[in-house]
Amino acid sequence: MDGEAVGAAVIGSTGVIGRVHIDAIRGLANCRLAGVGARRADALRRQADALGVAAYPTLDDALADERVDAVIIATPHPSHAEIAIRAAQAGKH
Repeated sequence: MDGEAVGAAVIGSTGVIGRVHIDAIRGLANCRLAGVGARRADALRRQADALGVAAYPTLDDALADERVDAVIIATPHPSHAEIAIRAAQAGKH
């Protein structure tokens, strides 16, 4: 990955904090938004279509995507540990 942009997936993307992370990622030269993930299917699809990125209805979908190098967790804090552990186990730090 040396010299390549890091592909990031924002999990919890349709919330306020998720949108803040998306804006930040899109402003970085060394990072690209690979996709977005959220529980609300309609909002997720609209967001992914508007951004031109992949939609991940489940964490497993994001972790299985080879374009994803890292996961940004923007969900309510009680879910952070589980998502972080699963992302690390999948090599998506």
